[in-house]
Amino acid sequence: MITRADSVPAVAPTAELTQVHAHRTDLVPTPQTGSITVRATDSSLLATLGARLANGSFLDAAHQQYPVAVLGSQAAGRLAVGPDHTPGRIWLTGHWFTVIGVLQPVELTPEIDRSVLIGFRAATTFFGYDAHPTRVYVRAATDRVALVASELARAGAGAFAVRRVQSLRRRQPGELLCRLWCRGRLTRSALTTISGWY
Repeated sequence: MITRADSVPAVAPTAELTQVHAHRTDLVPTPQTGSITVRATDSSLLATLGARLANGSFLDAAHQQYPVAVLGSQAAGRLAVGPDHTPGRIWLTGHWFTVIGVLQPVELTPEIDRSVLIGFRAATTFFGYDAHPTRVYVRAATDRVALVASELARAGAGAFAVRRVQSLRRRQPGELLCRLWCRGRLTRSALTTISGWY
């Protein structure tokens, strides 16, 4: 098994909520999304990506169940919620969410810059999220990236597949940040196999 201490120091699951749209107010027509994506995640994302906050706070265990959001830098600009305006409110498909933080631009992960991030439990409560991540960010030893992908697939016992692995950058000598796109029903227990965080 791959352990967090050896080759995988950080893992962060995310799930794109394709039926959820973000708007400044409830008066904006649904089709006008401004290319903003709503993603469910947890507190592990910040450290895994090496991201920093421009303002406010990030999702933590206390925030997971509440209608609160953290905005990527571009999402904040498009929703007219900047560091000077936090906290504010945004409309996410039928529900008001309070903005508790705004991220600085996150190097090499533009999808996070264009995202509204909410907690997994809030995603389940408000939008019926099924608890299956669609993308996983992994910080791993350079020579272990392929092994990480195969361990995830083996842990899933055929229920999901790692569709693609993209190495994003070196975090420090011998370590890469990778994006894994998953197809099927990746469970958070499968992530336990490689990280020991859940």
